Amino acid sequence: MPRLGKKKALVALEHATLTAVWHMLTQDTALHDLGGDYYAKHDPERALRRISRPTARAPGRAGRCR
Repeated sequence: MPRLGKKKALVALEHATLTAVWHMLTQDTALHDLGGDYYAKHDPERALRRISRPTARAPGRAGRCR
């Protein structure tokens, strides 16, 4: 899968930030950080599967000679 590019990634980050700010302002709530291990605590079996599976090679890269 090709990378999106710097501008597209920046726009995606801006969108996520604006969405979070909009929700905080409309619902009158403060930022509540879930923490770095939120998903591991939420679904530990899934986190373990993700960690233990082998890394896949990028498609089209195997066996390429230069």
